[in-house]
Amino acid sequence: MFKNYIKIAWRNLQKRKVFAFINILGLALGFGCSILIFLFINHHLQFDNFHEHSDRIYRVVTEEHHGNEIGYEAAVPPAFANAFRTEYDYAEKVAKIYYQDALQINIQDHNDPKQFQNDVAYTEQDIFEILSFPLLDKISGQSLSDPNTAYVTESFAKKVFGGHNPLGKSFVLENNKTIQIIGILKDLPKNSTVQGEVFVSFVTLKGSGDFVAKDVWTGINFSLKCYTLLHPNQNVANIEESLISLVNKHRPKSKNVHRYKLQPLNDIHFNSNYGGINTSLLWIFGLVGLFLITVACINFINISTAQAFSRSKEIGIRKVLGGYKQHLFWQFISETFIISLFAIIIGCVIAFFALPTFNKLFGLSLSISSLMTFEMVVFALILLVVVSLFAGSYPGVLLSRIVPTLALKGKLTQKDTGGRLTRKILVTAQFAISILLIVSTIVIGKQINYAVNADLGFKKDAIVMVAIPEELEKIKLDALKDRFFQIAGVENVTACFASPGAAYSNWGTGVKLGTRPEYEEFFISAKLSDKDYIETFGLELIAGRNFRESDSITEVVVNEKLAEKLGLTSKELVGKPIELNGGFIKATISGVVANFHDQNFHESITPIFIAPRIDMYSEFAIKISGKNVNPTLASIEEHWEKAFPKNIFDYTFLDERVAEQYQEEQRFLSLSKLFSGLAIFISCLGLYGLISFFVAQKTKEIGIRKVLGGKISDILLLFTQDFFKLILIAGIIASPLAWYFMNNWLENYQYRISIDWWVFAIAIVGVTIITIMTISYQAVRAALQNPVKSLRTE
Repeated sequence: MFKNYIKIAWRNLQKRKVFAFINILGLALGFGCSILIFLFINHHLQFDNFHEHSDRIYRVVTEEHHGNEIGYEAAVPPAFANAFRTEYDYAEKVAKIYYQDALQINIQDHNDPKQFQNDVAYTEQDIFEILSFPLLDKISGQSLSDPNTAYVTESFAKKVFGGHNPLGKSFVLENNKTIQIIGILKDLPKNSTVQGEVFVSFVTLKGSGDFVAKDVWTGINFSLKCYTLLHPNQNVANIEESLISLVNKHRPKSKNVHRYKLQPLNDIHFNSNYGGINTSLLWIFGLVGLFLITVACINFINISTAQAFSRSKEIGIRKVLGGYKQHLFWQFISETFIISLFAIIIGCVIAFFALPTFNKLFGLSLSISSLMTFEMVVFALILLVVVSLFAGSYPGVLLSRIVPTLALKGKLTQKDTGGRLTRKILVTAQFAISILLIVSTIVIGKQINYAVNADLGFKKDAIVMVAIPEELEKIKLDALKDRFFQIAGVENVTACFASPGAAYSNWGTGVKLGTRPEYEEFFISAKLSDKDYIETFGLELIAGRNFRESDSITEVVVNEKLAEKLGLTSKELVGKPIELNGGFIKATISGVVANFHDQNFHESITPIFIAPRIDMYSEFAIKISGKNVNPTLASIEEHWEKAFPKNIFDYTFLDERVAEQYQEEQRFLSLSKLFSGLAIFISCLGLYGLISFFVAQKTKEIGIRKVLGGKISDILLLFTQDFFKLILIAGIIASPLAWYFMNNWLENYQYRISIDWWVFAIAIVGVTIITIMTISYQAVRAALQNPVKSLRTE
């Protein structure tokens, strides 16, 4: 029976090739995008699902309560891991891991010496007992409990040592530590939160002076993570309650009150408070895929119901010859199935060729094999069945109920075939979806443009950021700065710990105005730098003067936000004593600078102090003229390499660093542009098919109008006036929905644009113009036909 349905459906589709092509193309584009979206969502849902005992693995995180402010850190104080390991009996294993980016590695091989930068993770041996990262090979009797040892991944070993066995070989890390490779790890899965190629024993940091290597509770480094494997059947809430005693014991007087929480492994990737992705992005992706499939299905339904009148005689004959309603219904479902089958095959081909671009756009590494997984096949089959039933059911019911006597006598009207109101509703839905997506694209684009191009309160253009790879004495630092100043094209130079707009590397601490008895209920962030910081970054000094440099911090410059928080004016703040970092810093406020955006526009401006501390400087900021950039950079590199001959020169531009803060929004914008364009294109395919039917049905009417003196514009209006009404209704429906969704999205920003009325007007006018362009070709071609010929044909 099914085989017969397919044969009949195939013959019917061959008679209507153009409209079959339109439906296949629309559905194929929808399928292709839906497949990519499924791969994206499935990739994220699979994160960290491969670890043994994953239900007992937790990452310890910190809530920082500072008055009414709560901060979330996916990290712990350096001393926490040892305390949790020794003072409590909740865990089988506890391990910490500390990430450092772009460390220099030297391979001292006489035949093939190498020098390059690579991310490195300092970790304890138990991390590999907690997480399921299998060792392929190792040196017996050694582990990461030993100093100056490392595990490397299989791909790193091949990249660096080729076909040679790397076990027992060494590399020099940061020009001062010789590290022996004692184990080879299988490459870490891409869907693992913990990533890395080089894992150096944590004990190697001992004696380095690094903050994370000390057994202290005074602060948090966001790169230091702590993982634990709990004993079975532990009550997490009770454990978190008991950890309060650590705070009372080790941080009893701190205004910055810590609360240590156990974050489940399956929550790490999806908790945006602690650096995970925003799950709303997955919902948005899913809805966009649903929108595109819906638009394509609407096309199919509209074109199929429009064909009802032209297929009425065929249906009447089938009914007279004994065809039942259910037979006709399943015949139409079979036609839909064949179209959907072709479409999903083409959709897979589209996804295949689009996958590299999709990976690049969203920073993924999905392979072609991901298109052939069991989950992907099941998704494609479900999509095929659902779309076939959803798109084919209504046309099938509509066509199967045609009265055969009216059809064969030629007395059947459009009213008898039905579907006219439904088509209007569905076309309106298409227009509404297109308008909603266009409004979303405009609003997202405006917000990103505002964030990137707004006055941030500091200069970011033509500033080159160059690393200071090792601590320099003041004499050597000043000498190198002087050499930079002598380069033609260099306007200013400062040495600093973090540039403006780099809040990720800030050092936050408590603050107390010297005349007040208690520390304030808020944080202040440090910008440690020399005296040229303010001038290099173009900060505006609105009260007082710049600080004077000395061996210790005796003067600081603060921003006006601190004055606001303290309830003082900027002028009143100048000359006041200030205490920072638990009393380790006692200084005088020498000046106040205007507020500047140190974080992206999601966050409010916070109090900041600027002070000198030469042992903390990690980079130079070099302001250049913007002319002869390449020769200037070459001269900077030459002087830098003379100062640091063993290191690799690298640089970034500050404006690029600031723009990276909106990388997710840029991807979101690209997504909106792409899917808005696809939704409009698919809608246009449907409109083209509908207009083709309407033109065929109105051939006689067009001929009569032309004979009676009708103009081309009148005939064009005949076809477009109904669509104008539908677009207006769609605009009325879509505009409040678009405003609601976009207003909610903008709520994530502390500094945001307003949604102006003209955004909706542009979307509605844009859809109208595209609709006219789509309709015009068919309508004008019909209007230009010889009326005598069209009337004779009728």
